[in-house]
Amino acid sequence: MVNKIPSAYIAATDAMVPREVRHQAIAGYMVHSSGRLVTKAKFAAGRVTAPDAKLYALHAAIIRMTQFGDCNMIVIFTDHIVATKRAVDPSVHSGQGHSLAVCVELSKWFSGDPERSIEFVQVPSKLLEVCDVSAPS
Repeated sequence: MVNKIPSAYIAATDAMVPREVRHQAIAGYMVHSSGRLVTKAKFAAGRVTAPDAKLYALHAAIIRMTQFGDCNMIVIFTDHIVATKRAVDPSVHSGQGHSLAVCVELSKWFSGDPERSIEFVQVPSKLLEVCDVSAPS
């Protein structure tokens, strides 16, 4: 299994947009490696759409995982596969700044070792409740 590979980092990303417009969206991620929680974060994403908040969560998780010196494999679980496609698409679109940051960081990360890989896995929203981005930190 991938959680037994020491150089593999596995993340779950999620975001929540409140029903009331006076509140900001929340984005977050949890990163595991070798079967243990390595880091987690949640943050205000502003008054954005759900896809943009999910893109922000992906951006933050990818940037964080590429900072681990021993990371050679990234696996990200998300319920919004369209956001993953946008994360690596530098063309003009809403949230393009996140995409450009991801593309720059991944370009540097991939150039460090030809064996590095990233994989996105779409899962039902219910499985991402473990991220619990709506709960206070």
